[in-house]
Amino acid sequence: MEKAVKANEKFESDPPAEKQKREATQGFRRRKRRGPPPLPKEDIKIILRPHKGLWVKNILGLELSRAVIDACQGSFNGNDFLLRVHPGSNIVILSTPSMEVASRLRGISQLKIRGPIHAFNAYVADPKGVLRGIVHAIPAGTSQDELMENLRVRTQGVNIERARMLGSSKTAIITFTGNVLPRSVYIMGAELICYPYKPTVQVCKICLQTGHRTDVCPTPNVNVCLKCGAREPMQGHD
Repeated sequence: MEKAVKANEKFESDPPAEKQKREATQGFRRRKRRGPPPLPKEDIKIILRPHKGLWVKNILGLELSRAVIDACQGSFNGNDFLLRVHPGSNIVILSTPSMEVASRLRGISQLKIRGPIHAFNAYVADPKGVLRGIVHAIPAGTSQDELMENLRVRTQGVNIERARMLGSSKTAIITFTGNVLPRSVYIMGAELICYPYKPTVQVCKICLQTGHRTDVCPTPNVNVCLKCGAREPMQGHD
């Protein structure tokens, strides 16, 4: 108790300059690192997700930007879009106000980075205020163009805005505009039950990391113990 009182007396007797310095130091320690500012609200957001074997967090942002511009044949420059890496999900977010630039970004299927060519999936991020559902039993690898050409809905006041396959699965995610999620959709006339899309925390079964699916694991050759999560376990590890 006496020590605490003496400490307080010492602080109260400190010169103003020392007191300000101490308070500034304490405030710096308490201050948390702030995240990046939000991307422009009205921009179109394009998501680039690499296939297996590439950690985008290990690539410099400038390298990714140059690769994106080169993949689009230099039809625009760095003033026309913003690029942000989301390391947790292993994705690249591209933000642009231009429909023309967004269309070109949407067409990216591969990027040349440090020599090798890496395959990517590109899709438009859903804006707020839309409904999303999933349907099963669609052949894996069906393109977005094929989905949009053959999908239709009969629910009045509901339209299909976009659709894409979830990785290499046989499940498609569909974005709707309207006030109600349809119970079913039709692809080439075949009826499919539409279930509400519920985002879940993705856990990779290869590296046991969260944020990405097994089919797009950036470290597909890593050796991880499925019981305890130890990396590169010794032979006979239990």
